[in-house]
Amino acid sequence: MKSVRAFAGVGVVLGLCGLASASVTPNTYEIRVSNVVSPGMPSTTVEVYAVWDSDLYYAFQGADWNLLGDGTGAFSGPASAFAAPGQVGGTPTGGDVLGIVTGQIHMPMGGIFADTSHPILLWTATWSTTDFTNRTVDLLTETDMYNLFSDASGVGADVTPTVLEAAGRIVVIPAPASLALLGLGGLAALRRRR
Repeated sequence: MKSVRAFAGVGVVLGLCGLASASVTPNTYEIRVSNVVSPGMPSTTVEVYAVWDSDLYYAFQGADWNLLGDGTGAFSGPASAFAAPGQVGGTPTGGDVLGIVTGQIHMPMGGIFADTSHPILLWTATWSTTDFTNRTVDLLTETDMYNLFSDASGVGADVTPTVLEAAGRIVVIPAPASLALLGLGGLAALRRRR
């Protein structure tokens, strides 16, 4: 009888370890930047996607959020990727985009179904600069509300407290000709030393 309890205890412990090691996708965003910024290509497209645990939730419902950057460049043309009423691409302000509202409708009884793509594109904008100092521009989401559809029936869940804010990076480089001149200058300095 003791051996049966021991095996049962080991089974429970192993089962709990399996649950503890199960991978859970966080509710978050993914920031994608299309290209490196340089004098030859002074702008880039920034896209933000919603990411969530698709084993626990059916689809993205909506979010109110901001995208924070810095003042060394500017966003233009911010737009929600959804066509539902109430979408707000946000207001570009000093390198940030504030007041973004993105979301989709899911009303199965009315024949309207949410896009269950995962990740799903939420928002897009163009970031531009005239300052080509070699640097990176960090982007960060700041969430006020993040909701997911719990299941195919259209029931929503507020998961804001579980959201992990996302970070992205825009890389700015000087003109390739400037880099070549710097390289030649470095070679000349080395020759002088010898």
